[in-house]
Amino acid sequence: GFLWPDIPSRPLYVTLLTWMYAIAGQNYYHVIALQMIVLALFPASLYLLGRELGSRAVGLMLALLAALREITANRVAPFALNHSYSKLFLSEIPTALILVAFTLFAIRWIKAPRPGWYPLMIGGLLGMASLIRLQSALLLVPLMVVSGIPMWNSRKVEWMRGVVLMMLGTTIAVSPWFVRNYE
Repeated sequence: GFLWPDIPSRPLYVTLLTWMYAIAGQNYYHVIALQMIVLALFPASLYLLGRELGSRAVGLMLALLAALREITANRVAPFALNHSYSKLFLSEIPTALILVAFTLFAIRWIKAPRPGWYPLMIGGLLGMASLIRLQSALLLVPLMVVSGIPMWNSRKVEWMRGVVLMMLGTTIAVSPWFVRNYE
């Protein structure tokens, strides 16, 4: 019920946890195993991001650092009090996974002309990240500035259309939450 009539703070994350429990059952260890399988996509997505930014070596280093960070975090968990790792139900890692996809698609859009739906998808990913951690929506402003610098002289119309489509994608992703909260 999303604590009706209260406003849920992380509706997509609550939904993700609900789906995980529906798939894995009411066993904590099975849900954690499923969560770790999903979060194993994080090093792979960092590899793709690093490859897009530089080379395969950069991608491998990013993926390796993410994997080693998780191994270390799981080992020191009994001794640390407040840190995030894969065996806890925290929203930072799923948000990071969505934001890596957002960054990857944004870089590809800035580098070369892409289909018109690309900025819409970028905005939708940002909207999905906002449904887990609301402050993610603030990334739209730096993206507009950073993408405007290389695109302003040669692809000004594409940039303006892309910015409008990104805002539309973000709005479409978060509007069901706003409508529900308004009612």
